[in-house]
Amino acid sequence: MALALWIYFAEARSYYGRGTTKAPHCPIDYCSREYTKAMKNGLIPGDSYAYCQLVVEMLECVKRLVRHCPTNINVKSQLTGFSRENETNNCAKYKISPYHRRSTCPSWPDHRAGHQIRVCSFFGFEHLRTFGGQFETCTKIGANTLVENPFFIIQVTTAMVTIEKGLQMPAVTKIVLLVKNLDGCIDGQRYYEITREAISLPISFTDGTDNDTKVGITVHSENHVDIHLHYLNSTVYFRKAGKFIGVTVKMPLQLHRLSSENPHLCQNGCPTNSSLPLPQILADPSNYVDQCTALDYPLASIDQATDQCKKIGTVGDFKAFCLFDHILGDPCVAHMAYKTQLDVAHSAHVSTTSAILRKSRLEPPSITFDCVKPSSITRIVPSWRLIGILIAMYLFS
Repeated sequence: MALALWIYFAEARSYYGRGTTKAPHCPIDYCSREYTKAMKNGLIPGDSYAYCQLVVEMLECVKRLVRHCPTNINVKSQLTGFSRENETNNCAKYKISPYHRRSTCPSWPDHRAGHQIRVCSFFGFEHLRTFGGQFETCTKIGANTLVENPFFIIQVTTAMVTIEKGLQMPAVTKIVLLVKNLDGCIDGQRYYEITREAISLPISFTDGTDNDTKVGITVHSENHVDIHLHYLNSTVYFRKAGKFIGVTVKMPLQLHRLSSENPHLCQNGCPTNSSLPLPQILADPSNYVDQCTALDYPLASIDQATDQCKKIGTVGDFKAFCLFDHILGDPCVAHMAYKTQLDVAHSAHVSTTSAILRKSRLEPPSITFDCVKPSSITRIVPSWRLIGILIAMYLFS
């Protein structure tokens, strides 16, 4: 009873901000929720196997949490409290091992409201919607972490790909989901991997497993697969359109708060100096294409792109992504914007804004673009121009 009261007051102190250490990214009820539930269901504290089973479970849970929240005084106090309960009730005599304990799977609440869910997407020409709702188009090439928390990691790889008329653009070429091992919950690590070259999306993890009580896979089509992490109340949506791939991840706010402090795209956005000025591009696409690509003119006018994106059904900032994709002439990647929009809206009831389009209307004409970036769009010199340059060099040498 004393421990239950202590947990109650500790949670209240953390909620109202009266603790000595603020820890917005470390909810202290993550471990204590199961303890409180067991007490309400009639479990009596004391020297018994059932109670010690719970205490050992909570103790290991808090130890894991301490590793991710090393400065949180409330979590450290819980560690002290459960350690004391373990010693006071002589729980060591029961020799409780991981194989004898109850499942240590977390129990995340099934929040439906948009403000209690966090959603991130990355697809096509490195279009990114962050957990904070920011829309960007990245240009960094190579491997990056999209999402990282104690339970799973999503890694993405990007590379330069050739599209219409020899134009090269940075695009998503590989996505890997790693579901981490969790004692008493997930046996062994699981990998799910999709690539740009694959004809269709895989229907199982790399080890051949698909569905169980903790993790499920829903195959909607060869171009759409969802992975449900039931024990985390989280879903990862995988999409493919032609040669373009993308991913959307949905998770509860409390799980998002346990995200790693290491930089990752969903949390921090595109790396510094590695994003395209989308509002300026949409304000003057002809100038951008002339300055920063090998094309002489956009492959679609802004009016043509607007009509196509309206037919597809994109809205808000997803419409801005769609316009950009059509200007560069690839309808497949433009359709990815609509499919991702569906996943985001379905996941969190997100009402998309038009921040990029509003800003683009304010941009002055004749913008000078800074195209010289190590990770930005590559300009390819057409072969006929290259031949002309070589002839001129020969004649004037």
